[in-house]
Amino acid sequence: MEGKIYDRVVSILIDPRSNYSYVNPDLVDKCGLRKEVHAKSWLVQLAIGTKKRVYHWVRACALS
Repeated sequence: MEGKIYDRVVSILIDPRSNYSYVNPDLVDKCGLRKEVHAKSWLVQLAIGTKKRVYHWVRACALS
């Protein structure tokens, strides 16, 4: 589906079986979202099946 983060149009994949949301780090930088270092990294499986180790997180983000 389509949505907006700070007036920037983005494509959103919704997975009802997912425990967390993953946002591409490039999009986080482009939107100027504040990322924080997480105390412990974790492995995220992306929609394309590959896995990525995540070290940062965004505490809150307005999405419309």
